[in-house]
Amino acid sequence: MRLASPRLELSNDEAVSTARIETDSGDIFDLRMCVDRAYVGALDVGSTPFIPIAAVAAANMDEDLWVDDPVSPAVVAGSEHVTRVFSTWWGSRPVTVTAPMAELSFPPGPGHALFFTRGVDSTFSLLRSLRGETPEVITHLLNIDNIDHWISPVNRRTTFLGTRAMATRVGLPLIPFTTNAREFLDPIVDWRRSHGAVLASSALLVGARFSSTTIAASFPLRYPGPLGSHIDIDHHWSSERTRFHHDGAEATRPEKLEALAEEPELVRHLKVCWVADIPGNCGGCPKCLLTMAVLESLGALEPGIFESDLSLEAIRSGEHAIPREILLEHVDWLDGKSSELRDAWLDYGERHGLLEPAEYDRCRPSPVGRTLEEMRRETVSHTRAVDWCLVDAQSEGAVALVDRLTARWGPGVCYLEGVPWDGDQTSGLSAAAKDRLMGTSRIRLWWSDGDELDVDRMYESLRNGCVPFQAMTVGAAEILCRKLPSGLRDYVLPCEPDRTPSLPNVDECDRLRHRAVGLVGVAAGEREMLVDHG
Repeated sequence: MRLASPRLELSNDEAVSTARIETDSGDIFDLRMCVDRAYVGALDVGSTPFIPIAAVAAANMDEDLWVDDPVSPAVVAGSEHVTRVFSTWWGSRPVTVTAPMAELSFPPGPGHALFFTRGVDSTFSLLRSLRGETPEVITHLLNIDNIDHWISPVNRRTTFLGTRAMATRVGLPLIPFTTNAREFLDPIVDWRRSHGAVLASSALLVGARFSSTTIAASFPLRYPGPLGSHIDIDHHWSSERTRFHHDGAEATRPEKLEALAEEPELVRHLKVCWVADIPGNCGGCPKCLLTMAVLESLGALEPGIFESDLSLEAIRSGEHAIPREILLEHVDWLDGKSSELRDAWLDYGERHGLLEPAEYDRCRPSPVGRTLEEMRRETVSHTRAVDWCLVDAQSEGAVALVDRLTARWGPGVCYLEGVPWDGDQTSGLSAAAKDRLMGTSRIRLWWSDGDELDVDRMYESLRNGCVPFQAMTVGAAEILCRKLPSGLRDYVLPCEPDRTPSLPNVDECDRLRHRAVGLVGVAAGEREMLVDHG
């Protein structure tokens, strides 16, 4: 695949950058990216902004990419890395990008941008910025106006005007983009795999204005799954002057709605429906119904936000299937808040084949042993002197984990059991000494090279009042989480050299520990997980 030199054209309203793409089979497509003409001075008029889109297309056409013009070395390296990740997820081809490299000496721009659609994810990221909870304060909002091409022009325009009004309400300028990228990509690759590249290319087009651009997380860390925008890949689209951030992966969508419910004005202007050709929310598709179920449980579902009323029958009879991860996060959140809504979504998941048999369990009362019942009643996390400990056998993975955790979480207590000098010498600390060590810590971790849950270490951690986390590579974590009932996935910690989740706060530690205690039982002196696989 060849990416030719772009050309810039100006109309009364837009600045249009067009690059011709020629595939190895001779097909030609003129890829356009357009932005408000007022931002023409911030445009990167070279080929760099087109590389993410072209690389993803080339990967799915089994081609490499050749670029005529000098481009950003960082974007080239990042695009090659992303296609390697995609190859492990979906079996597409890793791409080699051949291009002259540009000498980039200009400084980063002064602004910080956020892609904003009025959906739950991007509105949550906006709220975090407004509250000062993000590394950079958002100065501009970005919106790709025509990305949902099945929406009629009149409804698309009404939707955009609503988004611009929301931006004005919070005092931020909205920069509209249009592109024909989907006309190029959709025949080649599914949109769920390519949309992150389109966001990256659009932001790189105005890279001179922004030193950072935020992309809101679609899936939380606790439900890992491959997606075109993902915490493992978004930052790799960064150039030398514009960094990409993947924001909000520490929270599920219901947890994001909990935060948004504190700001009713933001809730009233949510736009979560992208199924019906309407400017608002239909109230009948699964995405609308999931949002309505959470808002109803929070007492924040006001008339007028959705065109239809929430009902259990509407949930059970929903026709459109949703990603399994999204269903699981809502079912888990509704547990203990609304059994009727939770059961309706379980029935929906069963009808669409989205859940495993064990996940249909309606939280029947479980026989919890006396020792664990006592542990359930204790609240010890607030009194622990140490945030975390790692008690494990010595291994390459455990040693690397200590380094990552110390860099991200600060100092902890670590004990890596080694090998005795001779057969008569015991190795390391006694069990009682290890218990005392764990008794000082809120969190206990261990490293796993396999893809099975270590139930014995989980029980040992809980017995000593710790939150148990089994750390492992992202790939192994994805395999393990597919096997586990949803309640246990929070205790699997995907960890890579460039990715370590944030340290849970004290309240979150208590919540996780109490929940884990409820999943573990003691019967006749034997430990077993109370999960019905049958």
